[in-house]
Amino acid sequence: MQTSEEVQTLMQLGLTSCQARIYIALTKSGMLTAKELSERSGITKQDVYRIIPSLHEKGLIEKILQNPVKYRPLSISRAVASLLDQRKQETTALKNKTINLIRKAELNNKKTTLPKDDSNFIIIPPNELLINKLANSIKKVDNQIDVVTSVSRLGEATDIFKTIIKKSLKKKVNIRLILVQDKQQSIQNIPQMLMNDNIEIKHSFQDSRTLMAIYDKKEVYIFTKETKKIKESPALWSKAPALVNLAQQNFETLWKKSKKYTTFAI
Repeated sequence: MQTSEEVQTLMQLGLTSCQARIYIALTKSGMLTAKELSERSGITKQDVYRIIPSLHEKGLIEKILQNPVKYRPLSISRAVASLLDQRKQETTALKNKTINLIRKAELNNKKTTLPKDDSNFIIIPPNELLINKLANSIKKVDNQIDVVTSVSRLGEATDIFKTIIKKSLKKKVNIRLILVQDKQQSIQNIPQMLMNDNIEIKHSFQDSRTLMAIYDKKEVYIFTKETKKIKESPALWSKAPALVNLAQQNFETLWKKSKKYTTFAI
């Protein structure tokens, strides 16, 4: 009986489970009738007759015309090479199809006027979509960025958005950061680039579980999970004035209660 590893390998090369089992049974016996193949592979005789033509079409077995008809396998090395070549051709064909699909989509987008997005509330999943939307929001800022974040997230965010933050600072954008931490937790390794006249940093010992970012008092991101990494938490994004104002008021209240941080551990 063939091992599951052999079957899995052939399946990864494009064969079905039954095709792989029949082919392996042949490689172990040399030449078999349909009845013998059924007995060796554990597949019904009816299914063997149904599957044999597909293996013959793939060039993996030969049909010996005698009475009764027998089947002989292509050597395993040649069979694998053939399957790999078929997979390569299929991948190339699929790649060409995707290129055409993208081209057609881009052409249609140029011809179509997309409806204006009036959404005021969007839940953004924790992946590259969130990172890209955050990056675009930072790029558009003209005056002010207000952020409440955890100590652990600060370094990650600075590393991800380093280039964009530098450009914002060149535009003289003011950045206020409130670092939320426990009393026992110290702030360490504040990135060098944050030592800038346009950046103010405070730390809060309050139990604030609201991690958020507000851009130009026009849009807000509220992270829904207290995780160490940005990509692990979905975020509620909104440009609704009522929610943005509420978030801004919350930030200002926390800002007044927080202590200014003056010592940087580089």
